[in-house]
Amino acid sequence: MRRTVSLLIALCALTGSFVFGMGAAHANRFGPPFQGRVVADNAFVYSQADLNSAIVGPLGHGAIVVVIGEQTDEASHEWTRTTLGFVPSEAVVEYTDDWVADVIAPAHLFSPNRMPRTPFASRSNKAI
Repeated sequence: MRRTVSLLIALCALTGSFVFGMGAAHANRFGPPFQGRVVADNAFVYSQADLNSAIVGPLGHGAIVVVIGEQTDEASHEWTRTTLGFVPSEAVVEYTDDWVADVIAPAHLFSPNRMPRTPFASRSNKAI
């Protein structure tokens, strides 16, 4: 009897998790946040999504920005929200080029004639 009750509770919990939103997690590259590239010759970053708001600063052609949202103002202008502020959407496109991280390690780490420096090396071992 006791085993039947615990099995019934586990079955109800499993069924409830499927019914109430244990859907699959989705990760894709569509929509913010994403990397954007400035395609306009000169673009300005605004403090708000409004052409009359204060200008935070300029962005040159080819600048890369982090896009965290998009919105439309009252005058139907589309804006791209970045970590710097708001940029008119016609000045920014999604940047999808491949990239490779540069990892630079000191050459002495790969020298076969040297002992690596470890916290446990004693002074008599003459570790570098």
